[in-house]
Amino acid sequence: EKSTSDNATDMALALYDEVKAIHRRNGSSEEDRGNDQNHKYTVVNGHGGGNHNNAKQKVRPNKIFYTRLLSIVTRDKRISAEVADGIIREMIDYVFTPTPATFNSVMKCWSKSPRTDAGDRAKDLMEYAIQHGPRFYADIATHTILLNTYAKDGNADIVLSMLNDVISAAIAKPHVKARHKPNT
Repeated sequence: EKSTSDNATDMALALYDEVKAIHRRNGSSEEDRGNDQNHKYTVVNGHGGGNHNNAKQKVRPNKIFYTRLLSIVTRDKRISAEVADGIIREMIDYVFTPTPATFNSVMKCWSKSPRTDAGDRAKDLMEYAIQHGPRFYADIATHTILLNTYAKDGNADIVLSMLNDVISAAIAKPHVKARHKPNT
């Protein structure tokens, strides 16, 4: 028998698949991407709001949808880090900036992954988010998770190198304080 969290994950992933299918059928365009402020679209027939009789609704995943989906998916041990990674990259591609908590939940999936390259995959995700994510920043928790992932995988040389870089940067610029939030 499935647990309540298993059912929630299955329902969330089914809804995600349905939203993507409707979005593809209705034709996605570049103008649908990148409007972080406008998330008033109906999520999907019967699940969102709006006119359910209109067969060609404006349907696309939005920031709230991705955040809630990742909140459910990253807590389920049955879901691989690759699945969560793919979802958050799609979120970033839609130019929705993940919250630090949402991003770090995916980084934790990599940290718990049995893959021997989990550290490299987590670092690749962080670099992808920094390069492509609008207003994205990696906070201290993100870096800590990355260090722990490399340490778990037995990559002591990489951990020591990363720690030396942090210490060197602190010595070179002692007057610069680390910030947790970007300037907006």
